[in-house]
Amino acid sequence: MRLIFNYPLTKEEKLGMYEYQRGLCAFCNKPLDPLFKFRDADVVADHDHENGLVRGLVHNLCNSLIGSHNLETCELLHKYLSIDYLDRWEEMATRTIEKRI
Repeated sequence: MRLIFNYPLTKEEKLGMYEYQRGLCAFCNKPLDPLFKFRDADVVADHDHENGLVRGLVHNLCNSLIGSHNLETCELLHKYLSIDYLDRWEEMATRTIEKRI
């Protein structure tokens, strides 16, 4: 089952989405603040700005991360983080030592 909502959400839609997501952020999968039901909290509806469809409830920080990156920067970030930095630094140290000899 998939819930389809347009932005902005009503309070009832937001509560339904919260239950559907089992109280977890749709982006990082960590718990959302359940107090958002009663007051403003760190829970926002991430939505597609082109069509207005809500993708899910997320932490405010997660929403900022989503909004500040496009596919190209995400791919670059993944590539950078997946490099074995120990191998990289070992290779650089080896080259430096070889130059000194």
